Amino acid sequence: MGRHRNDPQGLARIAIIVVAVAVVIGLIAVGGSALVRSMNSESAAPGATVSPSQQPEQVLTKGEAPQAYATIEVVGRSVKIYAAEPGQGEVYWNALFNQGDSRRIAWKDLDMTISDAAAVQLTVKGKALRLPPKGPVSIRFTDGVPEIVD
Repeated sequence: MGRHRNDPQGLARIAIIVVAVAVVIGLIAVGGSALVRSMNSESAAPGATVSPSQQPEQVLTKGEAPQAYATIEVVGRSVKIYAAEPGQGEVYWNALFNQGDSRRIAWKDLDMTISDAAAVQLTVKGKALRLPPKGPVSIRFTDGVPEIVD
């Protein structure tokens, strides 16, 4: 019978495996933390929601836009409002607004979708805009003039 000898490359193989496992664990940890940070960041991407209480109350304008000409106020419990530039433009709001929240509108061209028309009061140039009694509603503002889209 032969003598059992130590494999001269055995320790090197073990060290390579240990390093590979450590690298995999490190990559998983870095990827997981990046994923968590991206999910917790305040994003305005479509589908992302940001609590309106986290947003500062301000007139949001694009460029050198004039004073706000319209106001949307939540009078019901809560409502989801999506507002963006027409087409595939910048998303201004995509959030759940609660009773008492209000926002001023200064963008002249805007597409807005409201999840429940009965939950909001929309005022344009000092006059209340008549919305459907309930259900979702889409409104297109062109040069500051609102039009309810079917």
